Amino acid sequence: MYPRVVEYESSLPVGFHRTSGDMIDFEEARADPSALLPSGSLSANQRLELARCRLERAKGWPEREFYPGGTVDRSRALDEIERGGDIGDFLIDTEVRVAAWVVSELTSEAQDA
Repeated sequence: MYPRVVEYESSLPVGFHRTSGDMIDFEEARADPSALLPSGSLSANQRLELARCRLERAKGWPEREFYPGGTVDRSRALDEIERGGDIGDFLIDTEVRVAAWVVSELTSEAQDA
């Protein structure tokens, strides 16, 4: 995995534990990717919680641009995911997809080792 991705993702959650339901961060997933619940199995509440935690913990918040919604800062992003709607759903979907990609990369690394 790219070093910058590892650096950025190292403090972020990537999913939920398959049996305990606890949120799992990057390093825990790296140690045992098979412990993660598949992203397609997450409940709506788990998806929201994962996105919220990832957005809260993101280092150096990158502004995200939406057309025609304008620029969304961290505070608005957190409000939008709690409120729902198009922007909130987009943010949740994006964060869940990125987390799933990170997990797939970790799984590939584990298989290649």
